[in-house]
Order: sequence, then structure tokens, then C-alpha cells
Amino acid sequence: MLDLQCLHFAGDWPFCLEERNIHLAAVPDAAEEEFLTLSPGAWLLNHVPWTAAEHRIAAVEADKITAERLNVPRGSPCLAIERRTWRAGEPVTFARLTYPGSKWTLTAHFIPSQN
Repeated sequence: MLDLQCLHFAGDWPFCLEERNIHLAAVPDAAEEEFLTLSPGAWLLNHVPWTAAEHRIAAVEADKITAERLNVPRGSPCLAIERRTWRAGEPVTFARLTYPGSKWTLTAHFIPSQN
């Protein structure tokens, strides 16, 4: 298992803390990748086809480490998206992406079925 933590910036401001586990049995090339020019998520999209994914979206409070990394007060509301992907039933990756809650909204657009 390859465990990574990445901090993504918008200009000088941290906007996302990415915590990712990559299953090296499914993605052995990731062990040699430094992820200097592409984020782990972008690299995976370019290198590993997946066949199933799951997203879990939650409101969470920033713990000490998250607060320090995102430059928000401890306990601040954050938006967390957890994503798991599989290829033919084999786990590929788990990612937890945490965003400062005051900077984001979640919008869903629906169209009624035409039955």
C-alpha cells in the first residue's frame, strides 16, 4: 500500500487536503512515481482504468492536522469527499479529499424521469 498526503493550492491558499492510499498490487507503477508534475488523482486517471467507483460526501470538522494544513481554525466545517475505485473487483485506490467548508458549495441538478 502506498500512503500519500498532498496539499493542493489555489494561488497561495490551500484549498484541498488529499489523503490517498494506492493498492500497489493493482498499480505497481505508482511505487516509482514521485507525483511532482501530476497529482495522484490525475496520474491515476491517466494510467489506470477503473470499472467501479464510490463517493461518500460528508460535512466534517477540521481536526488539528487538517486545520493546520488548510489554514483554518480547528473545528471549522469542512467538506470531505471519500472516493474508492476498483478495477474488475480489485481495489485500486481510496482517497479522502477535504476542503474548507466556507469555500465550497455542493449543487445537484435533477431532471424528472420521463415515464
